Formats: sequence, C-alpha cells, structure tokens
Amino acid sequence: MQHLHNNKEAKMKWNNQEEKIFTNSNSYYYYIEDGRYQLDIITLDDYKDEAYIGSPCTIDDDDWTKKIEAYIEEFENDSSNKSFVDKVTKGITAISHNVSIRRAGGNASKNAKRYTISIPSAWAQQMNISEENKVVTMEFDGEKIIVTK
Repeated sequence: MQHLHNNKEAKMKWNNQEEKIFTNSNSYYYYIEDGRYQLDIITLDDYKDEAYIGSPCTIDDDDWTKKIEAYIEEFENDSSNKSFVDKVTKGITAISHNVSIRRAGGNASKNAKRYTISIPSAWAQQMNISEENKVVTMEFDGEKIIVTK
C-alpha cells in the first residue's frame, strides 16, 4: 500500500510495504529497533552501514509519520549534512532492479504490455532530471539500455 503525505517543503511518497520514503532529494528506509523508528538513506552500494541518519520518534508516538517527515525535512535542509549525503549517494554505478510490467492502456492491443524501470533519486539528481526538466534520451544496442540527458 502506497500513500502520499504532502508537506510545504517537499512531497514525500511513502511505500509502506517496502518501508521506504521518497523525497525530491533522497530515498530513505524506515524501520523499528529498540522501540524507536530509525532512518537510513538508501545508498544501493558499499555505504549501507554508514547510511544511518537518526531516530526521530518512538513506536508509541501517535503522530510518528509527521515526526519522521519533519526529521527528514530538517535533515535535508541542513547544509552541514550535504557532504555526508554526497558520500553515501554518489558513486552508485550499478543496481539490480525489477521491471514493472503492466497492461498497456489506451488504444493498445488486448495483450500489449508496458514495461517501466525507476531511476534512483540520486542518479536523477546528478542528471538534473526534475518535474520541469524530465526529457531523457534512451538508446538500445540489443543488450544495454543507455539513458542520457
């Protein structure tokens, strides 16, 4: 089950099945340990153990989602965290990823399928992909798909 929580500074998308939160800047795991919610930046590389950013609240807090969002917003707005975020999110060069397969809509034939792949937010940021600037070029050489901006 996915749902969106909106706040003034950034739109946060929650994926409760995978315990992930996505912002315009980063992606996070949230989990419970020792009765508290914990937050890690998703790094997809060798920095997994160094991606912990904090523990914003206890599992007993009624407004735990708001506290997590406020914690993430404060973390992302604190310029002193930039070097840490750069360290754990850059240098990601390859990931293993599932392809989402859905029925094609519109005027497509009855058995037509649509295939989609998500781009990690750190990569999209490095490529300057945004809601206002989202056109990319895709090349396929028979074996690889190359996405360029």
